[in-house]
Amino acid sequence: MTDDTGTQERPATANGALRALAIVAEELQETIASAQLAIEDCVDGRGGAPALIRAAELLHQVHGALRVTETYGAALLAEEMELACRYLASLRVG
Repeated sequence: MTDDTGTQERPATANGALRALAIVAEELQETIASAQLAIEDCVDGRGGAPALIRAAELLHQVHGALRVTETYGAALLAEEMELACRYLASLRVG
């Protein structure tokens, strides 16, 4: 169906889906930013292993959300980053 401007109207379900994806994208950005801050805390020497564990937990949430939205390449990257954080957190100094 077209409107007076000649552009096609989106069905209400498509608009709802776009809004839902926009909400998911916004939440993902916030979660990724939080994980980045946790990693920066560890690098700066303020957070240590607990900061890496927090980053891993946040990346686990990102991984799950990306799988739900069927963004498999990004989900794989988030999973690898989570595993790297967990590995680094398990290392002992010295």
